[in-house]
Amino acid sequence: MKSKLFILILFLFVHNFCTAQDSAVVLDTSMFDANFQVINLNAKDGWIFRKGNDTNWAGKDISTTDWKKFNPTELSIKNADRNGRVECWFSIRFRLDGSFKNQTVGIQMGRWAATDIYIDGRQILSSGNTGLNGKPYEENRMNLIII
Repeated sequence: MKSKLFILILFLFVHNFCTAQDSAVVLDTSMFDANFQVINLNAKDGWIFRKGNDTNWAGKDISTTDWKKFNPTELSIKNADRNGRVECWFSIRFRLDGSFKNQTVGIQMGRWAATDIYIDGRQILSSGNTGLNGKPYEENRMNLIII
């Protein structure tokens, strides 16, 4: 009896652990801002963060166990190094529901920082220059990218 109870508790624990893994944020058109047709992803839960820079972190199936839950809106001077710079990665998993059928979808970048964006491990765009290409850092000067 005790072994059956142990197995049941173990199953429930493992099941809860597996369902607690990173899940995608589901976006739908009802989430659009009242004044503009945009969804602010910065404010959504589901972001994870890691200091440093390693392009291997762009991979689709990387381990994020040592990343921490942290929204881009929480980034502050406290995260800067002694030179006042922050080099880090943010990641969020999202998917669009069926309400986006026949709609053009884009990414609007409102930050000044240089940014590289990856989808499913593939770099789709850069705004500014993060130094990934060996050239010096340059702030973001782009605003709207349609993909």
